[in-house]
Amino acid sequence: MAHDNSSVQIELERVQKKQRFRRIFVALKPRIDGFLEGCRPFIGVDASNLYGKYRGQLASATGVDGHNWLYHIAYAIFDNENEDNLVWFMEQLHRAIVDVPNLVICTDACKGLETTGAVFPHAENRECMRHLYQNFMKQFTGDVFTDHLYPAARNYTTGMFQWHMKKIYIAPNTIEHLETRNNRIWYRCGFFENNKCDYLTNNVSESFNAQVKKFKGLLLHELVDKLRELIMEKRGT
Repeated sequence: MAHDNSSVQIELERVQKKQRFRRIFVALKPRIDGFLEGCRPFIGVDASNLYGKYRGQLASATGVDGHNWLYHIAYAIFDNENEDNLVWFMEQLHRAIVDVPNLVICTDACKGLETTGAVFPHAENRECMRHLYQNFMKQFTGDVFTDHLYPAARNYTTGMFQWHMKKIYIAPNTIEHLETRNNRIWYRCGFFENNKCDYLTNNVSESFNAQVKKFKGLLLHELVDKLRELIMEKRGT
């Protein structure tokens, strides 16, 4: 359902003879308008655990305004971090903001977010370098990776990127690991130029999660109200 062009979707499911909450998506009209008219075409997407009486996931879409401050665009609450829920979240987000020119969507290791490209076919899909690095170093250890993986990601030129990657590819299985498990863009020389945004990480989502951490133990209606207050409040930092 929509209220004054805000996008609010609430889904219920029937359990025996009762209706039970399933999931909710909220994108308020002023936040949608502000993102479309005054923010960079960059969205960090993430989902994190709720730890109150009723467990679940809080998904968020967070942007960056002209001052490099966080800009809350939309959020959703559902039971599990699975493909169905995350694709639903991305579909609701697409309905709210439609197709944004030169859009970048940055995600980490959320299950199901590999399907982002199907929902936003014209967007550049990036993978958070911090999460990629942490997961990579669980499989491969050594100074060669410490010395070359991040420099490869940071470099703006294809030649230097390839030079660092050749050092990494000396180790067996690294090519297969990066190409099969990390098939979204994570290196600057592969970024589109028109979006004018060279962020390697999904820190905007991490910052949102830090802001709402104290709310994650609340009951559902209390959580939604606290998120409303946070999103509606004009922040100067």
